[in-house]
Amino acid sequence: MDDLTMLDRGSKKTDKDRERLLHHVQEFNSLCSRFRLRTPFPDEWDQMDAIFAHLDKCSRVHLREETKELTKLGFPTLPDHLRQYQHRVEVLTELKIKVKNREFQAIDAVKMFLLEWISDQIGHAASKPTPGSKPS
Repeated sequence: MDDLTMLDRGSKKTDKDRERLLHHVQEFNSLCSRFRLRTPFPDEWDQMDAIFAHLDKCSRVHLREETKELTKLGFPTLPDHLRQYQHRVEVLTELKIKVKNREFQAIDAVKMFLLEWISDQIGHAASKPTPGSKPS
């Protein structure tokens, strides 16, 4: 997980947003590695809360910048992309609440969700956006 990198898509802002997202996912993954045999300490729960705040901000900035870029290119699939993003926000919000409520069993669900999300971002990083291609 720590050796993953995002490919250059040609947009400095979007690439930077994606790198931030990767950083926060790696940060959460690293923190989770401590919880294989025990529940988190209070300060570790606080660290997870902080990561969620960063992920929320990072994802909103990324979507705003990417939406501008895709709108300029006339993406026909932009409405689908926005629906997909909204679904991710809803799942992230549900998981954030579970972590806020200190539900230990939610940690694995968060980890899997973030790994799926970053895998999707990496999977789409190889192609630069062009009209008709699928945004990430």
